[in-house]
Amino acid sequence: RDARLSLYAAAALRITSVVRVRAARSTLSLGLWSVEGSGTRSGPSSGMLQDDDARQDDDARRAALDKARAHYDAGRYDEAAAALPGDAGDGSNDDVLLAGAVAFRLKRWQRCASLCLRAIDRDPAFAEAYGNLANALREMGDPERAKRLYLKAISLKPRFAAAYENLAATHLALGETDAAAECYAAALHADPADEATRVRLGHARRARGRFREAEACFADALRANADDAAAWCGLAAVRRDLGETEKAASYYREAFARDATSIEAVANLGHLLKRAGDVAGAAACFQDAARLRPDAAAAHSNLAACFYELGDAERAVSTFRVALAIRP
Repeated sequence: RDARLSLYAAAALRITSVVRVRAARSTLSLGLWSVEGSGTRSGPSSGMLQDDDARQDDDARRAALDKARAHYDAGRYDEAAAALPGDAGDGSNDDVLLAGAVAFRLKRWQRCASLCLRAIDRDPAFAEAYGNLANALREMGDPERAKRLYLKAISLKPRFAAAYENLAATHLALGETDAAAECYAAALHADPADEATRVRLGHARRARGRFREAEACFADALRANADDAAAWCGLAAVRRDLGETEKAASYYREAFARDATSIEAVANLGHLLKRAGDVAGAAACFQDAARLRPDAAAAHSNLAACFYELGDAERAVSTFRVALAIRP
């Protein structure tokens, strides 16, 4: 059970470790932050006409920033860092937060925090900067300060759904399930169309033993998108917690059928089958999990344990070695 829950928790933290941004009219999106409105927040400008050389330099700089932004949106964070102009941290607040977003993705938490502080110094009412600073501090091991900063961001922007959600994830990581559920509910109130948040609210309610309410969240998400593997996994988790193994397994299989990349579905199905005595079936699931995530030590370790129970000591040892090479 602990291994199964840790897989879900890790996935949730990856999804919610940065401010999520959905495409919307008049929204500049960088994956780590969003600026609402028809324009962007800018740093100081002289307002003077530039000569041709200066204008060309500015055009080149903007082209470099656009290239960095394109790399960032495509998940190419090293390339984004290389494309950033050297003075990105001294440009507009949009440029500063782009540089911070890249730093965050590269796990340069201190760099991200310092850039957010620079943006806040320029604009003390910049809610997104407080939210991103909180993200960095949470990753640096200061969740209590992160929680205070999320609340500051929310006070500046009361319908800041991403800040509510990240605050919820922080509460959840600390075992504060009641507070997490309240924050997920607030995030959903701020953005009712966000089905991913609805699923996370369902899991928070499930953790509190409110199974009927949790199931309603997952069912609502599936009404919006019948192919939502995470929602199917949520229904499976409810049935698993209620001891309905066969029903849970059918929901996990449905999730994997809908999304063949869902490691959550196949790994949890593996754990369920192993507990039910179907070790061969569990091994097949963990093989799929290891194929989907070759860097997931838990998938290889669980697969090795299945090989051992099936009497294949040689494969068990070699697979355990793979797991240990990933996570000594």
